[in-house]
Amino acid sequence: MLNCYPDNVSLNIILPRSPERTLAIFEWYLPESQLGSDAARKAMAFSDEIQIEDVAICETVQKNLHSSSYQKRSL
Repeated sequence: MLNCYPDNVSLNIILPRSPERTLAIFEWYLPESQLGSDAARKAMAFSDEIQIEDVAICETVQKNLHSSSYQKRSL
């Protein structure tokens, strides 16, 4: 995924490792003059918060895919 913001660009690279495991890599790109700036730290901290929330949601969905109430459909 390519995320374009007014002050930076980030890449989210999602690599499947197995049917139940995924590796997510986050790369940030911003002007060299902004490296280590307060704005850059805040943007990355906000992204980390969102990722932590998303991990919890994804883990719940994955767990519930194994429940008896989920019906798998063939395509």
